[in-house]
Amino acid sequence: MFMIDRTRILRRAGARPGVLLALTLLLLGSSLAHAGDTYILRLIKYNDLDQNGINNEINTGVGEAPSGNALVGWEFRIYDSEGGLVAQGTTSVENQNANGDLGIRVSFPGLVSGQEYTVCESQQPGWVNTQPGTVDPTYGQPCETLTINSTSLVLRFFGNFNQLEAETVFRDRFENVP
Repeated sequence: MFMIDRTRILRRAGARPGVLLALTLLLLGSSLAHAGDTYILRLIKYNDLDQNGINNEINTGVGEAPSGNALVGWEFRIYDSEGGLVAQGTTSVENQNANGDLGIRVSFPGLVSGQEYTVCESQQPGWVNTQPGTVDPTYGQPCETLTINSTSLVLRFFGNFNQLEAETVFRDRFENVP
């Protein structure tokens, strides 16, 4: 890695020792602050009623009335690139008056910029995951791997449908027709 000796440059520019120390701390502090930017990962869990793996069940449009099928009581775990557990939480009503997502979600603040994380849901009996739709072989759960580095708030959706409900609706529609 290429390093710049800021002290030598400032000394050659004729900076006095007190100014030199202040400028060095300022420059060092600004580079450390930039390297440690943190972000919030917000997860919304939805009931994928049409089982298509696309969040068209929850209205997420800004300025529109909240509507949809967000689910509470779903546990999520965040792992770092080494497989270490970083955080875990359960979907609940975080902000009842939230615009667009019913306020039902789980948020993970303090994730470091540029780091790779794997987000996994804990499957519940009778439910089938549709988004992301694949089981991670390392964790044995539906997971998504991502690198956080773009905005202060990163939003992800996980979808599931209730297998028992889906079978009941199918039977009522097609098998129990008079």
